[in-house]
Amino acid sequence: MGDELAGYVAERAAFNHIKLVRRMGAPSSYRIKGHLTSTGSKANTTVFYVFDIYDNNGKRVHRIEGLEPAGGTATGDPWAGVSSDSLKRIATRSMASLRAWLHSS
Repeated sequence: MGDELAGYVAERAAFNHIKLVRRMGAPSSYRIKGHLTSTGSKANTTVFYVFDIYDNNGKRVHRIEGLEPAGGTATGDPWAGVSSDSLKRIATRSMASLRAWLHSS
């Protein structure tokens, strides 16, 4: 699931003209750390996401956060209810928010 989301984030970043580098130590203006949590029941699932943006000194300078309703799961495992479409929506919203922040700062 993490690799799938990373692929969607890379796709949406390119669409928004945001250059991402994946290597540690590569020159960059900011570092992004993302966290996902899924919670739910047999009836519904929600993914909570946070992307913290850090400057080169390690200071957090911005946070993107939200939640994505992701349907339900018959197994009781909330990750089982998270679809590719849900991950695409998270990537789309997150990269649009990042672009807006970059252009406002």
